[in-house]
Amino acid sequence: MRFGIAATGFSAVLALACGDDSTRADAGRDAGLDTGLDARADARADADADAAIEGASLALLAPRRALLGERVPFRVVLRRDAARDWAHEPTPVDIEAGDARVRVELVRGMAVGWITPSAGAEAIRASLGALDATRPVAIVEDAERVVRGTLAGDELRWSGRVRVEGDVVVPAGQTLVIEPGTHVRLDAGVGLQVLGDLQAEGGDDPITLLASDPSMPFGHIRASGSVRLGAVFVSGGGAGAWTHAEFRHCCIPMLWVDDGSLTVTGSTFFDSPSAKGILTENTDVVIRDTIFSGLGFGTEHFTEPPHTVLIEDCAYREMRGIDDDDGMYFWRLGDAVVRRTTISGVDDDGVDIESATPRLEDVLIEDAADKCVSVTNEGPTVVNAFFQRCRVGVKVDGTEAASRFERVTMIDLLEEGVRLSDREGSQPDAIIRPVFDRVILGPVPTPLLTDYDPLDATFSDSVLPAELGTSGTGNLVAVPDLEGYEPREGSAAASLGAGFREW
Repeated sequence: MRFGIAATGFSAVLALACGDDSTRADAGRDAGLDTGLDARADARADADADAAIEGASLALLAPRRALLGERVPFRVVLRRDAARDWAHEPTPVDIEAGDARVRVELVRGMAVGWITPSAGAEAIRASLGALDATRPVAIVEDAERVVRGTLAGDELRWSGRVRVEGDVVVPAGQTLVIEPGTHVRLDAGVGLQVLGDLQAEGGDDPITLLASDPSMPFGHIRASGSVRLGAVFVSGGGAGAWTHAEFRHCCIPMLWVDDGSLTVTGSTFFDSPSAKGILTENTDVVIRDTIFSGLGFGTEHFTEPPHTVLIEDCAYREMRGIDDDDGMYFWRLGDAVVRRTTISGVDDDGVDIESATPRLEDVLIEDAADKCVSVTNEGPTVVNAFFQRCRVGVKVDGTEAASRFERVTMIDLLEEGVRLSDREGSQPDAIIRPVFDRVILGPVPTPLLTDYDPLDATFSDSVLPAELGTSGTGNLVAVPDLEGYEPREGSAAASLGAGFREW
């Protein structure tokens, strides 16, 4: 049996500053520094910038050495109290390098892009109102070193300018070391297979792993040993025929690690709409302070226990692949934790979880074409989260699902707040037991849609748009009264301590 409970008496639509596109500065949509900006747009952008920078700073990262005539990748992050600032509004930032100028939008406090400095450029500069950050850059014409085939001896240490002209193999028991500041360019369709270990840690002088021709992707980097990436820009992979059996969902990964270990810090996977950022299988994973932007799919983790995954202080933005293009996907796993991470703009689910029990803490998920969080069997613990502008807030599916959602705010959802379903229709008498504690559910066409009767979901100490007929105590039927991300002082939501707090 399928039945839905629709909201009644809630004609008002909740509009937060962080979710109302009509309040965004016109200047923030412009791709050029000068084109199309009139005096009103400039004034409004300046006002928005001034409001955004109080107590903040900009962090700009780019290679210190750039190849003559090539585009230079960069990332810029708005920080407040040393942490990434998840500002409500997209904020325009100007990037300059010699005569070259571009304007990018900081979305949830981060942006990545390209700029092509002139031959005499000595620095890249990012500016936002009174804030600026400068990055020294030397334009060089390094001699190109060409590599292909199975590497040995000195071929296992790369520096300067390296071109991967054909498929490369790092033998088992050997380590490929890519030194800080190295420019690696991979030709169309080629792959790098690391049977040993890979160490590419740029530190303050980032490494670039890019397609030789931006219009012709390389294949992927596959490793089965220890992989350590630090301050690396990766873009332009994903060439070849994609099959679900080999690459799981959506598309070919730029980095694929199986039966190994992976540590990624301060890196950027971007501008590769036909590629997945990272795929791991039976691998212990740590990903910190890393941006995934403009990809087909973010990261995907297929791992049998006891392998673990930790993702923290990361940003996932604009996943627009050809099929099932999620921000992140988990299957099985031992311990998995996602902390202080944003997912903004995906063509499928923000986080897709199957037969796994990750813990999501301090996460923001928005603008997902399907679900903010999708659960099939078992399920996550989600604490201190904010979901908005997804088709469905939370979907829990399968006979073993028992998820817990604590202090979660869900607003501006297009269809359903919570969907409890038996996707295959094979267990009509099954009972699933998700628990919702201190949850704010804003006005939504259908707060709860379920296949299950009786329903054993529990809502407690929550602010709900309608009586859901579920077990639990301390619930209030009210329109949420929010300011920014927090319940407004004195509101019903604040009195129950519901929703996301202390961003």
